[in-house]
Amino acid sequence: MEIHLTPELEEQLQFVALNANKDAEEVAREVLTQMLGERTRMIRRVEQAQASYARGEFLEEEEMDALIARNFDR
Repeated sequence: MEIHLTPELEEQLQFVALNANKDAEEVAREVLTQMLGERTRMIRRVEQAQASYARGEFLEEEEMDALIARNFDR
């Protein structure tokens, strides 16, 4: 696979790589791995929530507030 970057992204990638003392390709792989991992986890959580909803399983408002606080309020 080949990815074409805008000049701005290329500059940012080179800047981060230089400051991390790494190759730009290595930094790009690390960034993609992290981002794709986060997106994959989020998609799986949504799928689990949809399956729970389909089974008629719901959270009470207080439970939802606690869940949000644990996962998003840091």
